[in-house]
Amino acid sequence: MTLCDAPPSVQALTQTLEALVFAAAAPVTRAQLRQAVLRVYGEPADATPTPPTAANDAESPAEASPTPTPPTRQIVGERFEAALTQMQARWVDHDGGFVLLEVAEGLAFRTHPRYGDVLRALRQEKPQRLSRPALETLAIVAYRQPATKPEVDAIRGVDSGGTLKVLLDRELVRIVGKREEAGRPLCYGTTKEFLNLFCLPSLGDLPSLRDMVELQDESLATMKKELGQSIEELAAQAVPLASADAEPAIEALHEAVQRLQRTENAARDQLAEQGVVLVDAQAQEAARPDDADGTDASLKRLAAKQRRRSAS
Repeated sequence: MTLCDAPPSVQALTQTLEALVFAAAAPVTRAQLRQAVLRVYGEPADATPTPPTAANDAESPAEASPTPTPPTRQIVGERFEAALTQMQARWVDHDGGFVLLEVAEGLAFRTHPRYGDVLRALRQEKPQRLSRPALETLAIVAYRQPATKPEVDAIRGVDSGGTLKVLLDRELVRIVGKREEAGRPLCYGTTKEFLNLFCLPSLGDLPSLRDMVELQDESLATMKKELGQSIEELAAQAVPLASADAEPAIEALHEAVQRLQRTENAARDQLAEQGVVLVDAQAQEAARPDDADGTDASLKRLAAKQRRRSAS
């Protein structure tokens, strides 16, 4: 059953899509939007003709109602694509308080990043915190998935069981299976919540190695602009430390370290504005006992719990 006899216009469909995306609690895919629009405005996909009755048999062919062509469903489908394009053109580069983003393989309205401080002050919430070990582990899983715990441990050089459990609890990674090798270790991959947190349309939009190199060059240029010296120049100042009279070099190196610390604090502030706060947890990581067997058992119990939840 439809809301109206005539198919809605492109403008009406555009407003409908805006309402659907705005009201959704999570990013909405194009398929979900299309299905919702066709369910309301289009003809059912399994529509069947009305069975004949005695009254219908008495009607003459001339009095029978003609079937509209093309069908409403086809018209709505064609206008849906035009409405979706119109909505994206209107809101993707909107210069206002919020914009339309492609996030986690769907569409979502998000507030503009420039208003992050005001929104945090209104809601009185702290930014989501990810420690340095968590960011390292998450990056390894994102780029090497499906990745196993031994692979993550080999890259980081420390046990990552506790960090993986934290990421599982925050639903940023998930268990995707087991590797067909000795011990059958669990394989980890990222979730849609990971894409949602980092505002990525899909895994294909992760920065490539070339992007990272360019970003590193840009960071070095920014550091040189802030410090007035390059890394090579700072290293050259440390060479006199090998000499007997090293006090001037120590003072110069101390000043260089202080400038580096100020640059790091500025970088942390910029990340905090984007909702990511780096927590220096190296001491906590080093103090954590190397209980690999207990961690593996905990991860296996969590995997079994996830399978039971999926089965129910």
